[in-house]
Amino acid sequence: MVRAAFSAALFLAAPAPGSLAQTLPCPAPGDFDCDGVHDLADNCFRIRNADQRDLDADGEGDVCDEDDGLILADFFGERFLHWQPEPSFDGFNVYRADLFALRGTGQYTQDPLESPTGIPERFCGRWDSTLEDPFLIFPGEVPYYLVAGIRNGLEESLGTNSAGVERPNDHPCETNTIGPLRSIVRTDLRTYSPDEAVQVEVEFINVDAPAVTLTFSSGCQADFQVHERRGRLVYDNRNHHACPDIVTSLTLPPGGSQTYNLTWLQQDDAGRPLPPGDYLLRSFSYSDQQLPRPGSRAITLQRGPVFETLVKTDRSVYNSGEPVGIALSARNAGDAPGTLTFPSCLGHFEVENASGNIVYDNRFAPGNPTCSVLPVVREEQVATGESLDLAFTWNQRDYAGNLVPVNQTYRIRGIFDSDEPLPPASTPLSIVSVIGPLLKPSVSTDLDAYPAGEPVLIDYSITNAGDATATLSLGGCGAFFLVRDALGATLWDESRHQICPAVFYEQPLEPGQTLNFPFSWNQMSETGVQVPAGAEYTILGTTDPPQLGTAAEKRIRIFTSPIFEAHLLTDLDWYPAGQPVEIRLSVWNGSPEVQTLAFRDSCEAWFVVEDRHRNVIYDARAHRTCLFVLSSVTLQPGQSEEWSFRWTQVDDGGAPVRLDDYTLRGFYDGFDQTRQTAKLIRIVR
Repeated sequence: MVRAAFSAALFLAAPAPGSLAQTLPCPAPGDFDCDGVHDLADNCFRIRNADQRDLDADGEGDVCDEDDGLILADFFGERFLHWQPEPSFDGFNVYRADLFALRGTGQYTQDPLESPTGIPERFCGRWDSTLEDPFLIFPGEVPYYLVAGIRNGLEESLGTNSAGVERPNDHPCETNTIGPLRSIVRTDLRTYSPDEAVQVEVEFINVDAPAVTLTFSSGCQADFQVHERRGRLVYDNRNHHACPDIVTSLTLPPGGSQTYNLTWLQQDDAGRPLPPGDYLLRSFSYSDQQLPRPGSRAITLQRGPVFETLVKTDRSVYNSGEPVGIALSARNAGDAPGTLTFPSCLGHFEVENASGNIVYDNRFAPGNPTCSVLPVVREEQVATGESLDLAFTWNQRDYAGNLVPVNQTYRIRGIFDSDEPLPPASTPLSIVSVIGPLLKPSVSTDLDAYPAGEPVLIDYSITNAGDATATLSLGGCGAFFLVRDALGATLWDESRHQICPAVFYEQPLEPGQTLNFPFSWNQMSETGVQVPAGAEYTILGTTDPPQLGTAAEKRIRIFTSPIFEAHLLTDLDWYPAGQPVEIRLSVWNGSPEVQTLAFRDSCEAWFVVEDRHRNVIYDARAHRTCLFVLSSVTLQPGQSEEWSFRWTQVDDGGAPVRLDDYTLRGFYDGFDQTRQTAKLIRIVR
């Protein structure tokens, strides 16, 4: 069961066995995409392209170039076909066909009504660059896909085959031409700012002899409609003007055309502004005779600049008197540049106590670094995805210059003083006198995954991470552990199997000192039988008797069948804005036997980036070309395979991400299942 993807000029075939794309380690030094061409000389260093093909000779390789007229297509996931959205085309026709029928008939496109397999299908007039096709593939079937661009209502070539001969199209999509007539829609722009008028041009063209005469029962001859991306009609220009009650006609000689200029104000039929997004304009003819099929034009309505306010402190807990570093940012989260105008100061901050009272406002303090000496109006340009950043310091004093009370929580509220008000933002912080004793318990094991029956070595420890001596009240055994299953049921209680002296004692723990308690568990339950393999268990350690803040846990896995563990590591945990994140994803054979890991395609592994709301903002697989070639890796017991990646702190649209916490989630796609692992990082100033 295989999906293959052709394009208008490329057949994505598997590399020959032993080829460079299969045998090079990834990444090779100075070769990020591992295609055998050094990054400094590679015309597309993000995606493997050992042939370095460059159709338009502009220095950008075909697999990266989205404005060379060459459409490259590829599958991602099980049902999504994606192709390069070449901006020179008005739309795309997609053909699904049967590889065995091609070999038998030589027809690259096949009639859906004549095929006994049901594979051939046509998806005509697509104006996006992704097709969801949940077509079910049966064993022995091999469908493939062709993507052809549409320009001025006419389909372009299907490209050439491996012999350099242009592929014929025996069963093409219908064009927007009926007889010799063709209908075209144009706009003055592709992307529009809010409230910007859309200038629409509808054109009828006679592309062939003889001359054609159209009659119209009114004074109107051409119009347009606007549809949402999902096809719903949101605006019909016919409803917004009257047509003179006269009969008119239009004669178009061979090669002749007639153009109609119209305007749309980005409103729906009720006169309400439409939200930002992608829309499709379609032409309409009032002709009494045969009508040209509607031409179409895709446009995007932008949100314009949208500013959001963020405020952060360098820490969340401060000792009394410590300076508090405050960062205030106005980020342009819209899709167009914006301008902020300030009459004097750029911004300020307020400090609010737990009762809601303002104890400090730096507008009324000397030395606000964002204020001009003279009352001069200032303008700040902020590009999309960029931010206006301000920095302040609060010395923990109130209006009167006294230190604020300690052991309390305060809220810092950041405010921009622009002419157009921006929403304020706030963040809490605590001020304490001293930290005091601070207990940090932990549980560690010698392995993360165990074969059935192998003893589990456990170390429960408790550390005083504070700055004062802690005192623990312990019983005769000092500590014990529990084993719980995935539902939380206790399978083993070590305290029932220890002989502990009936004594209690005070155990002092100095700052930085650690107390360790080693244990061993033989994978038995309280009933005397071995716990089931192929499951996860939680080791819970605590003091004897249990005390507040001394419990910790560790999850382990017991296996019987081959097990692969995925791990994701980064070179740092915190990154300055703009610094590339170096990612290493590894798969480890945790079983006692040699195992083979089979992959679906040449990418084998990838990663995604999620924001704090679990939204995927960057999918590395969408930025790579994965060839449909089966591959495998053989791993000895304890051996691992690694892949290296780089994330440049941008989202899928190429815009820089904000300063925040992000989750990197790594995947490797084996035939048995897709496994994943995750790592949390933070991007700071």
